[in-house]
Amino acid sequence: MYSNSATKLETLFSHVEDAYRERARQHTKQYILAFVENFEYLFQYTNLKYKYGDSKIFGPEIKSIQENLVKIKSLAEELDNKFMLFVMGSGKNGKSTLINALAGKQVAKESISPETWKIDVFTNYEKSESIKLKFKDGSEKIYSKEEALEYLQNEDLKVRESKKIIRAKRDEARDSGLSIEALEEKLQELQKYYLYRSDVIEMVTPIKNSKLLESYNLVDTPGLNQEIDGMVISNAKEYYSKADGIIWVLPGDRIAGAGDKKEIERVLKEYGNPQNIIAVINRLDNIIANGQTVDGVIADAKRFYGDIFNEFIPISARQARHAQEVLKNKPLSDEAYKNAISEYEASRFDYLLNHLNRTLFSDALALQINSKIKNTGLVYSEIESKVHDIYETLSDVNDKRLTLQKELEKDTLNKFDGWVETFARFLEKEVSRVRSTAELYNEKLWELPPAIFNSFVKDEIIKPSEVMLKIQDLVNEFSLDFSEFLNYKNSISLFVEFKHLYPVESNICFDIEYNELGDFSNIASNYTGGGILNTVMRGLSRLVTDEKSKRVTNEFKTQMKNYIDELVVKLAEKLDEYIVSIECNRENSFSEMYGSSVYVEEFKAILIELMNCKLGEMRDLSVRDLIYNS
Repeated sequence: MYSNSATKLETLFSHVEDAYRERARQHTKQYILAFVENFEYLFQYTNLKYKYGDSKIFGPEIKSIQENLVKIKSLAEELDNKFMLFVMGSGKNGKSTLINALAGKQVAKESISPETWKIDVFTNYEKSESIKLKFKDGSEKIYSKEEALEYLQNEDLKVRESKKIIRAKRDEARDSGLSIEALEEKLQELQKYYLYRSDVIEMVTPIKNSKLLESYNLVDTPGLNQEIDGMVISNAKEYYSKADGIIWVLPGDRIAGAGDKKEIERVLKEYGNPQNIIAVINRLDNIIANGQTVDGVIADAKRFYGDIFNEFIPISARQARHAQEVLKNKPLSDEAYKNAISEYEASRFDYLLNHLNRTLFSDALALQINSKIKNTGLVYSEIESKVHDIYETLSDVNDKRLTLQKELEKDTLNKFDGWVETFARFLEKEVSRVRSTAELYNEKLWELPPAIFNSFVKDEIIKPSEVMLKIQDLVNEFSLDFSEFLNYKNSISLFVEFKHLYPVESNICFDIEYNELGDFSNIASNYTGGGILNTVMRGLSRLVTDEKSKRVTNEFKTQMKNYIDELVVKLAEKLDEYIVSIECNRENSFSEMYGSSVYVEEFKAILIELMNCKLGEMRDLSVRDLIYNS
């Protein structure tokens, strides 16, 4: 009777515990998804209405934000799945061998060329052997094993081909004599536009008959330090945020490798020093063979990594894996069995498994929930940072755009007014010259017969050909001046991504068409020359003015003013054409780089709302929540 009651009580507690676990997971999941839903509601307008996602500068950032939102959703959805145990570390440290040992069978590819674009998730077999591929946009597709491998091989080929292109273009750029600034921009361009990045982020493979995978998912990650001339193309932080627990593999035979520590420090600088990470020193067999002791290697590891990891577990994944394979073969001779057991014990693999059970696996639920909350915060911090950067960049470049607009208007007006003044001074100078010359011939002008009056005035006083040469010099001068001015204004008004690599070249040639000077035919006057009538009329005319030179000067001034006014109008019209062109170039280049200037203020207002959309603290799950929501 007592035994039956104990069994019932144990069953009850088991049900309560299961209900609590499920409720805790769903509570955390809803907390994460509620934030994403609120953020997405605001964020969707950046593409649906304003199309800023099409811009060269903000497009990749907006896409990254969208991918991070998908990543946060994925973190929430993964609360419905098993604990994600990641195996991480630099390439060639034996990660794949360790994964195979943990799974108890060959699951991970043991290769010296780790992939750079996905993680491999090994999960327990449940009815189907199909491979699931997950993509950056959150979509999933099911493939047969052969189809999935073919798809991934094609993706890998695209990655390798893009690297070849990058290397060729990098070498070409170095040999071309580019400046340091231009070469740096070239590397940025190659990374952004030429490196192929697969949309595949996960390959999920079901594995039969693996005890560990019954309760946990095992994850293989790309090798770290994947770079092309300083351009990081694979970074642990891209995968780290999905981990519930981590085994970080260190190479025992080169424990002091600077590259491994540098990579670990780079990741932990972004994510802090987590409590769900275990340091494994691999290649224990090599350590022993080289005459070192286990304690000696642990001491070396503490000196080099003591500020990062609290405990170090030396193992030989190769020995453990080999022993596992031998022990699967039956029947075995006593000696073969004894040797396999001895090799397995020497690998210290059971010590690692026991440590996992005491640490990560004993508190899997709490670690899983805490890791999802923490990693949601970490991913959101990247989103928050990008939103802030977009806002700051947009504010700066829009201020620059408005400043350029105002300066173009102001400087053009000043430049135009300056040339109008130049023409006014030129007119004043020429009128003064004509007046002075005409005054010298004042008496003669009264005596000249009408037949030769105009020709005399033109040839001896006005000299139109000389005036025209001066006008041509002025026109040439202001054409050159405006060409330089407009080219400068056009070049600084263009928004470009790589200003050192592709400096702006502006080839505006300002030129206007203008007519020859008139023949001044209306300067001729009656009442000149001899004859009684002309003498009488000339006398009467001189009662009004005794200076024939004034008439010549005034007529010249009137015609020249009309001529210069026409020239100034043509100048203004031509200038307006170029200014409109420069303004179009400015707005078009701004739009291509950053998005339409029409919606800048509206977009900034949304960005402010997004920056105020904070990830609040999650409320603890109460007993009341458990009772009434289970």
